[in-house]
Amino acid sequence: IYIVQIRHYSPRGRGAYGLAVRSHRTPGGPSPLVVDGPELQGDIGSPGESDLHSFVVQRRGVHVIETTGSTDTFLSLYGPDDDGALLAQDDDGGPAVLSRIRRDLSPATYHVRVRHYSPGRTGAYGLRVRRES
Repeated sequence: IYIVQIRHYSPRGRGAYGLAVRSHRTPGGPSPLVVDGPELQGDIGSPGESDLHSFVVQRRGVHVIETTGSTDTFLSLYGPDDDGALLAQDDDGGPAVLSRIRRDLSPATYHVRVRHYSPGRTGAYGLRVRRES
């Protein structure tokens, strides 16, 4: 949650103003999450933060969504074509403290939320999606 407070420079000043909030990807930023593509590098930079990534399934089949690295991650999978419809969650389904979800997915857009298992902690992670043969 972000809070923006706007005030006039002068304590008794008044006037109209505009405010715009935009999200944009910086040049050289992370690549999109692609099935069988390169691992995406992410970072839980603030306590309580979570990252939402999307990917498109082209062919029905069993897909594995997993994190890499040393950060204790928690994954939530949403879809198809709905970032509010929870399909699966995982805490330690991968090696050590890493998360892994294995699920049969139909062609559609899916969303995966990555957060640190401990709300007060931060850390970097890798994320990949692969289709099993």
